[in-house]
Amino acid sequence: MLFEKGAPRPLHLKRMKTFTMALVKTTILLLGTLLIIFPGPTFADQAVIKFNLGTDPSALKSKAGAYFKRLVEQRSANRVQLEIVHDATPKSSGGLMDAFTNDRFQMAAPDIRILAGIHPQLKLFDLPFLFKSTAHLHRVIDGQIGEQLLKETRNKKLFALFFWDKGLMQMAANRALLTPEQGLGLKFAITGSKLKIDQFNHLGFHTYKCRTGQLYTNLKNGTLDCHETTLTTFYNQGLDSVQSDLTLTEHSFTGYLIVASTPFWEQLPADLKVIVQGAIREAADYTREMAREADRQAFEQISTTGKTALHRLTPDQRKRWRQRFRKIYPRAFDRIDSNLVLQTLKQ
Repeated sequence: MLFEKGAPRPLHLKRMKTFTMALVKTTILLLGTLLIIFPGPTFADQAVIKFNLGTDPSALKSKAGAYFKRLVEQRSANRVQLEIVHDATPKSSGGLMDAFTNDRFQMAAPDIRILAGIHPQLKLFDLPFLFKSTAHLHRVIDGQIGEQLLKETRNKKLFALFFWDKGLMQMAANRALLTPEQGLGLKFAITGSKLKIDQFNHLGFHTYKCRTGQLYTNLKNGTLDCHETTLTTFYNQGLDSVQSDLTLTEHSFTGYLIVASTPFWEQLPADLKVIVQGAIREAADYTREMAREADRQAFEQISTTGKTALHRLTPDQRKRWRQRFRKIYPRAFDRIDSNLVLQTLKQ
């Protein structure tokens, strides 16, 4: 040891220690002053959210996204900056969560079907004729059942926020499909899950999966007899040239689930969460209006061309369809909570 214990320290070392402590205190005070004058960016100041809405800027959800952006930026006084991203939507729930993990974007609006694979409760929307009307559908989404679906879909990577409308499914064929019996034996193209395929097969249809881009050719050459579609898709894809009849069954809901990255969402200040959630739900009302208007316009355009006859179900015909499928719903109870289905029917 250089100095014995208890021996007096040289004066120059005492002065050096005093100078060092004074320098440290001055540096801390200076840094504190700089942070007050020039604060760094924090979530409390501004949150930048990249919101992926798929590759089609003209799609209904892209228009709803623009409306949501305006609402959330105005209400947050620009503390939230929303960047609309038009990247290809991941085609699986795993791909979506990988995109969140890699921070490609923080919010997205995937088709509900993409998430139904690992969140089977979302297959509730695939049960044919479960909803009596659009008003019934929205009561379910806006109420306790909708909130339950959102909660059960959330996990460590994905935080479900709300549902946006896309459209209602109709049945197109070369005959009217006013009763279940009129569809027996038909080769029916479907866009839903295996659960929906099983439901229609058990009813007596011969059901197949088919991509929208392949429908026209398969219907024209007779590989398929009929298909389910929204009014807008039917008209925009020119399917009125290959199907003589369109029955307005409105048998199932197709829509989007607005989701966020869970780690990102948990870091967002509470007041900004309230603003974002409120804006998403108001934008949901906007999508419902747009979906109704899009269906109305497509209906008028199909009617005007005169290529396809349009058929509306009477209350008795709709009741008959619903009764037939209600007998088949229990086949899905190994994939969907039966109480969820029964509660929906009682709404």
